[in-house]
Amino acid sequence: MGQAASWMRAIVGGAGVLWLPAEAISSGVFPLLPSSETFGSHVACVDALKAAYAADLGQVAAKAVSPAGDTREVSLDSKGVERLGDGKARYEATLWYHNGGFRLDLKQTETSHSYTHSIRICEGVTMTVSGDQGYTLSTFEPAAVPDNPN
Repeated sequence: MGQAASWMRAIVGGAGVLWLPAEAISSGVFPLLPSSETFGSHVACVDALKAAYAADLGQVAAKAVSPAGDTREVSLDSKGVERLGDGKARYEATLWYHNGGFRLDLKQTETSHSYTHSIRICEGVTMTVSGDQGYTLSTFEPAAVPDNPN
């Protein structure tokens, strides 16, 4: 492999190995499989949108830092349930997950960022769900050396 190892990474799959430039795997987006559900009424469909919003709000967590310097935060980007006219409503949301760990070699906290983006639309009694999941490049912040680094 020699010099190739410094600028290429392997993705191993059932069909073999795929070599990609390291930059090609620094972030990614993966579509969620679309689905639909039928409710007894439009009101019940909208209630399901409201329940999804409440469930997402329940996952939100302010940034917490452990004694070892690890960090965790969950944030929500959404306008909530929106009425789009007669018999149509939607709930679109992005849940962001930020998880960090202290890097003793850099004396910094490296934080990874991933998300789930979902779009739920009620048209009459039918809800369709679509979206994607992904991740971005890690970020780095200066940090004090923790008492017990991992």
